[in-house]
Amino acid sequence: MERKISEVEATKLGFDEIDEAFSKTLKKQLLDLYATTSKKIIKDRLHELSPLIEIHRNYKYQAIQREEETEANVFFLMQCIFSSVHSAFLMIKLHKDEQNLDSWCSLIDAIEYIDIATRVAQKLTVNACTHNKQEIAENHAIFIIKKRLDLFSHGLFRPDMIFTSPGIIESIGDCSICGLPFQKCDHSEGDIEMGRFCQRINRKIIDADHSAIVENPKDRRCIFTSSFNLDKVSIDFFSREPTPQSKANNTYEAIIQHLEGINLR
Repeated sequence: MERKISEVEATKLGFDEIDEAFSKTLKKQLLDLYATTSKKIIKDRLHELSPLIEIHRNYKYQAIQREEETEANVFFLMQCIFSSVHSAFLMIKLHKDEQNLDSWCSLIDAIEYIDIATRVAQKLTVNACTHNKQEIAENHAIFIIKKRLDLFSHGLFRPDMIFTSPGIIESIGDCSICGLPFQKCDHSEGDIEMGRFCQRINRKIIDADHSAIVENPKDRRCIFTSSFNLDKVSIDFFSREPTPQSKANNTYEAIIQHLEGINLR
């Protein structure tokens, strides 16, 4: 159950103190964010990060209640950064456990969290001068994490993934910010307002008639998960081990649609 921090508790820490604690904790986490880090340390970091994500989510909710948009967005930024690092550690853990597909999906989670953190940071610095924006782009933890995730993507996983994209017809859904049917609200997908990220939620699939192979999918979790080796034996795409059940030639397994998304509430 999610624990809400009371206003009395929140006043014990000022914004500057929260920001300083966030920076120190993040620095500690990033020192261990490597594929060679031991399973024990990775487990410890995951255990530390889970409550930190909830704490900063609660800080965000309190700022929303006070209608302090800048603070709400800053806490949303912190929430997304910690969530990205948590997903990255989980990716490493799963990779060590040879749960390769889940590891890949966790990496995509981490990338999506940090991409949203980037958008929040851009909103927060929209009025900054060009020099300050450049300094942030080169030195902010967000961009350090992005580079680390890019290294994981190219260093731990095969470069020849084949992506899929489903051909579906779906309802337009509701706005995640105001809750109105999306065609009736004033928000656009990707808007950041008062610590919230605009998405279309409560969508329903009306029809699905095909799936296509694409180079740049909307969701990089949708991939072919089996292949064939030179002996025409069906194998797992990641591990290269034979699949549990043999397959006829030109018959493959793939993830057509990934239903779960990252947690931005």
